[in-house]
Amino acid sequence: MRKSITLWLFGILISTQTLSQQITKNFYFEKGVSRLNDGEKTKLNNWLDSIAQLNVSNITINSYCDADGSKSYNLNLAEKRNLAIRNLLPDQYQSLVNQSKSFGEIGTENEDESIMKGNRKTEIILNFLKATTPGVNQDLSSLWQELKPRSQSFCIDPTGDTILILKGGSIIRIERFSFQQNDSVITESNECLFLSIDEVLSKKDSYLNSLTTQSNKLTIESAGMLNIEAEFKNEKATLVKDKELLVMLPSQKNSVGNFQMFNGERNIHNNQMNWLADNSPELQNISLNDYFACGG
Repeated sequence: MRKSITLWLFGILISTQTLSQQITKNFYFEKGVSRLNDGEKTKLNNWLDSIAQLNVSNITINSYCDADGSKSYNLNLAEKRNLAIRNLLPDQYQSLVNQSKSFGEIGTENEDESIMKGNRKTEIILNFLKATTPGVNQDLSSLWQELKPRSQSFCIDPTGDTILILKGGSIIRIERFSFQQNDSVITESNECLFLSIDEVLSKKDSYLNSLTTQSNKLTIESAGMLNIEAEFKNEKATLVKDKELLVMLPSQKNSVGNFQMFNGERNIHNNQMNWLADNSPELQNISLNDYFACGG
């Protein structure tokens, strides 16, 4: 028997391309203060000098406080920190600030000072455009990272029902109290549960994201894949046992006839998922209007 091997080749056109990249930088404040001290101000100025040659497209500024004091006080303090940072930016960056948010307090009262001082911060998220020439002055690793689709980030309330619509058209329904840390359900509503989601809807993106589906070591084609990572208070969060996420993936009309339902079984030793065919469920096309009409 002659074995055949399928080789995936990525054609690279040697020409200048413009790719979007992002840098996040944190600047820290003293307790109850909305102005940077001299050390942090020097750090900000040095950082601004280091990015002077970048083609910045937009800037986001987010400010936070520790949990000491009332919520209204901390929210007001965060707004003052936001404004203080913005006023320190050079004129050419002022008009590029497309989003400026004050989140108020993070963490809990009476935390260790080493933790609380890390919460008194403002983060600057800088998006810039970079011209590259793939295949000439790049190694494959950096080229791979630049071609890889960017993860989508969301901040949700873990105590409320949530519906997310992703850029590619995928829809995720999350029931309240679906996430946990250390086997305890997350019940705090004043903190963001951050979700980082890779949405993969094509063969190319599945390889760039290193996401593949296998059934008994055989690769199967999927209508789409999502890789979801959750974080709460800077620590990993996981799905509560017996909780499920409802996921709808975009597809061509009447395409479901070419697909088959599979159930996933995760190997506890290597964390790999094996997908086993299940012919019992009936696949059908469903629109978002159908979903809401049936009260799901």
